[in-house]
Amino acid sequence: MAKTKRKMSRKLKWIISCAVMVYVAVILIQQQVQMRDQAAQMASIRDQMAQAQATNEQLERDIAFAKTDEYIENAARDKLGWVRENEIIFMEDN
Repeated sequence: MAKTKRKMSRKLKWIISCAVMVYVAVILIQQQVQMRDQAAQMASIRDQMAQAQATNEQLERDIAFAKTDEYIENAARDKLGWVRENEIIFMEDN
């Protein structure tokens, strides 16, 4: 009877050990998949941030240009049709 208990005890220990190893392997694989997904998500967010920063810089340059006399003159010429004194404007006939 003692031999049977030992054999069962060894088999039970072996089965439990295998189950624990499988469980740990599954958890490690799941964590690797999550880490890969999060790394891809971070890369996407970094790309979006870089694009937003580039847009922001362009808008800041546009704002700075809008405050110059050159911009004001161009806007007055294009939108309001203003001309300088003694300037001749040629128009096309359509």
